Amino acid sequence: MRHLLQYVSVDGILVYNIPRRRMTKDIVNMLVANLDDVQVFQSHDDTFHQVFTIGRKRAAKFIDRNEVGRILSLMEEGSTLERLPLLETPIYKVPSGNVSPKFFRSSRMDVDQVREVSRLSGLTLKGMEWSTPKQPSEKLQPLLPDKSMHKVLRMASGRLNGKVGRGDLLHVLKGIVKKSIVEDVQKNGNETVITEREVFKITFKTVNSVGDIRTIQS
Repeated sequence: MRHLLQYVSVDGILVYNIPRRRMTKDIVNMLVANLDDVQVFQSHDDTFHQVFTIGRKRAAKFIDRNEVGRILSLMEEGSTLERLPLLETPIYKVPSGNVSPKFFRSSRMDVDQVREVSRLSGLTLKGMEWSTPKQPSEKLQPLLPDKSMHKVLRMASGRLNGKVGRGDLLHVLKGIVKKSIVEDVQKNGNETVITEREVFKITFKTVNSVGDIRTIQS
């Protein structure tokens, strides 16, 4: 309820449906503090003994203790509540307005609006400016020279798996990295020290155009 009331505009109508036994004093205080013209009706379905509390949102909060007492007396066992009326003339009228829905303060989200807001965001424009070279060269170079070890690591990670090369040098490559534990045992008198260390073994398997399989292991 506390989170719900903040989304009701001033002069807006709140319809709150709750089982009658759950209509406790703290809930009634919250309703009376925020609403005018509060009316409570009994549901036409008695399965869960639900009641409908309807009221108009006011701009300022205050608690009318007499109003709280009136509603609590209606919730007492044995009291009779009027059924939710079916009328041709409405009891409440909601004033028309041109307030845009607050998409980012509720569960509603317009994907097109989010995309447009992101596109026009100053942060997005700055990011594009920072990440786009002012005079991009025809051939982009890496920040650091591409060493042989860099190529080996890319191959081992599987980033280059698949067809590599062309013509007579065409082959299929697959890089595999396996971790193993190596134990180092050292005895010093009555004391034995066992040290474990991780060892990563890099294996490359290649198949050339004639089907020859070759395994290279570090």
